[in-house]
Amino acid sequence: MSENDKKEEQEKSTEAAAKQEQPQAATPKEEASVVQEAADKSAAEAEESTQAAAAEESPKVEDAQEAPAAEAEPESIAQELKEPEEHTVTGMIGRKLGMTQIFDKDGNVIPVTIVEVGPCTVVDVREETGRVILGYGDVKESRIGKPQLGFFKKQGTEPRRILREFRSSDTSPYKVGMPVSARVFKPGDYVDVSGTSIGKGFQGGMKRHGWSGGPGGHGSMHHRRVGSIGMSADPSRTLKGRTMPGQMGNKRTTTQGLRVMDIDADRNIALLKGAVPGHKNGIVTVHISRKKKWRDLNEVKAVVQHKVNPMKQSKAKAGAKKKGK
Repeated sequence: MSENDKKEEQEKSTEAAAKQEQPQAATPKEEASVVQEAADKSAAEAEESTQAAAAEESPKVEDAQEAPAAEAEPESIAQELKEPEEHTVTGMIGRKLGMTQIFDKDGNVIPVTIVEVGPCTVVDVREETGRVILGYGDVKESRIGKPQLGFFKKQGTEPRRILREFRSSDTSPYKVGMPVSARVFKPGDYVDVSGTSIGKGFQGGMKRHGWSGGPGGHGSMHHRRVGSIGMSADPSRTLKGRTMPGQMGNKRTTTQGLRVMDIDADRNIALLKGAVPGHKNGIVTVHISRKKKWRDLNEVKAVVQHKVNPMKQSKAKAGAKKKGK
């Protein structure tokens, strides 16, 4: 072979090698597959990064869950407070619902007043003085003053509309936030009920004080009038305490010695024999009586037989015989 032929062969071999080294143009399908593979790789990397971040944050979340549980412990403790089996407090706050009548075992009619006693909540316990403060009725925080609201927050209890203080022979069974129901009373107890009497407005002396009034004749001209209210020159004034016309009712009064006829502890209802001061839905305070002790409702009164003077008895018989003749 000549030198020219050798050169041509070398040029052809170099051209073929160059063609093989040049990248071939990719088709559209191949380009789409390459793009999909890149997207899959990026998604996998993102998932791995999120899992790693979640694994790092999981201890923090557990700590955050434990913190509310620790904060909720006081509430659970407050819910666990149960009413003591035997009460030593001497009264409760209630609401007068109205009157009705019941029948005893002999069929006698007994007029009773329905009083909703409780449910109350222990707001404060004062061991030094032997007193327990009870709260009754729900109220919004906007309806009470800031000093009183601060007292409730300090005690850790919900605001109550009415607060009253009661004696207790032993304050140890009572804790702040403890509920108190109608089990304080039992059938046969005697109670004193205090409340605001129904207002009658401005009334005259006969209705207000029970005056007997003047003469009933037509010419007296003095039937329901006031009349004399004091002396003349000495002491030249009206003495204090003189009964006069004026505002009647709407004052705090107490009715003593009302007997508890029945108790519904589930509904906090007490049936009290007799009338209770105040109007329907009026707030009342019920205290266990100091003057009268508990007595069984089924107790029968003993009939007292008085001694008879035999001399008077014989005279009565003698008189009856004379009348018979």
